[in-house]
Amino acid sequence: MKIKQPQPFTFEEGERAVLLLHGFTGHSADVRMMGRFLQKHGYTSHAPIYRGHGLPLEELTKATPEDWWEDVQEALNHLRELGYEKIAVAGLSLGGVLGLKLRGVIPMCAPMFIDNEEQLTGGFRFKAKEYKQLEGKDKETIEQEIEELMDQSEDMFKQLGQFINEVHDHIDHIYTPTFVVQAAKDEMINK
Repeated sequence: MKIKQPQPFTFEEGERAVLLLHGFTGHSADVRMMGRFLQKHGYTSHAPIYRGHGLPLEELTKATPEDWWEDVQEALNHLRELGYEKIAVAGLSLGGVLGLKLRGVIPMCAPMFIDNEEQLTGGFRFKAKEYKQLEGKDKETIEQEIEELMDQSEDMFKQLGQFINEVHDHIDHIYTPTFVVQAAKDEMINK
């Protein structure tokens, strides 16, 4: 079976924009309805897809949290290049963590610590099985490929835990809600 790969989207409307960030193992379809809602209410929205996401999970294990951070910065720059100066960020789960790193203020279900790696890897395992079933693979092949995938992903999960902890350790740098563009400019000046 051929699986249609998701695409990033930009729904333009109004002078303010919202950068919508999906969660770990997700993609732009996870925030598409919110994007349409925002568009209907006069806001532009843009949702990127981080490297490795929306693809077979073997591709996800080739990417790192730093890659995803770069993807988010590129998405923010995309909105700036379109001429938006007032940009808010809303992120779901990992997207919330990435949004907080941008000093955004609409995190949804964003983890601030990893106290149970089994919970994170369990969700990853479930998503892998679901995807491989959609590909039409038999049960034995699925189980074998998932075990290989879990072995390949150990380093990614370690890096993801470090990334979440880094954001957690700097969360106190967010004092008041601001538009991301100003926060990003301030960060560049302070470097």
